[in-house]
Amino acid sequence: MCPDTLNLSRYTRQTILPQIGKEGQKRLLNSRVLCVGAGGLGCPAGQYLVAVGVGELHLIDDDLVSESNLQRQILFSADDIGKSKAETAAKKLKSLNPEVKVKGMHARLRAREAVELFKEYDLIIDGVDNFSSKFLINDAAVLSGRPYVYGSIFKFEGQVSVFNYRGGPCYRCLYREPPKSYVPNCAEAGVLGSVAGICGTIQATEAIKVLLGNEKLAVLESKLLVFDAANLSARLLTVKRDPECPVCSDRATIKEPFEYAEKCNAENINLDEITADQLQAFPDAANLMLLDVRESWEFRRGHLKGAVNIPARDLLSGKIPVDKFSGKERILIYCSTGERSRRVAVELTRRYPGRISHLKGGLESFDSTLVLEG
Repeated sequence: MCPDTLNLSRYTRQTILPQIGKEGQKRLLNSRVLCVGAGGLGCPAGQYLVAVGVGELHLIDDDLVSESNLQRQILFSADDIGKSKAETAAKKLKSLNPEVKVKGMHARLRAREAVELFKEYDLIIDGVDNFSSKFLINDAAVLSGRPYVYGSIFKFEGQVSVFNYRGGPCYRCLYREPPKSYVPNCAEAGVLGSVAGICGTIQATEAIKVLLGNEKLAVLESKLLVFDAANLSARLLTVKRDPECPVCSDRATIKEPFEYAEKCNAENINLDEITADQLQAFPDAANLMLLDVRESWEFRRGHLKGAVNIPARDLLSGKIPVDKFSGKERILIYCSTGERSRRVAVELTRRYPGRISHLKGGLESFDSTLVLEG
């Protein structure tokens, strides 16, 4: 829609705000936003960005909707299970505001194309849930000169900041590298669904303020908001630019983004992955050890017949020595979605090359006829 034919009736509750007005609404209408991730953070952030009237919102995510997503990913319903998150979210966001150009891309953000992709947008939303993708987003944002709104959730806690904005710090100024010790994700540690909504909504608010460019509106640049829903507390921490930052400082050594998963491959770790169909037709099942690396409570709810349960956190933290698997049988490692099990499979492949296989997509990759023991 042309800014000169602005539909003020739709946006009247915000255009009467002196910090926005008609001119601010035009700025929003002329803006382009990319949301990386269409899950717990991307859903609420996308809803408010579309409702407020950004010109274009594109979402990129290679994941499919699963039942466990419905607790916090509020754009989806039970009828959407098995569908593309990005495409499904885009369809629903279009119906919320037909004046906004919304596009869903069922794809994974790749390092080789991230910088050029980011240059097409005014701002990036970080809606991902793993360290590798967060560092990729940060590096691509810095190298493309684009600000981005960071968000993270864990149990009852959420974090939000605006990085690479007006000469401020980037994510690597706060966290130089991904943690070397094991850190459980939401699938393992859990997360309160409404915390995702709070965090995603704050991300949308910060994005709107950045797009408006009104200096009277305070932005979370050089600040990290940490809130805890368990005790209704919030802290605002100062984040300083690191003069030794490997990507945003004058001494930067990172000249192009990369994926940490690819660094594992660079170490000559060729992970053997099999699909659910291949497992069901496996020719030598008698000599196959099934290793379920989910939490014990997940295992008790249902597991593959004959599987042994050792949680990923115990294996990756060193609590359970990998020497435990000194036999000769082949080991197939699995979890719910394939995320936790892949990390374990990479580590065990280092120790036992040729013996480790990984179930791609985890238990969720099986069709509904799979019967689990429990």
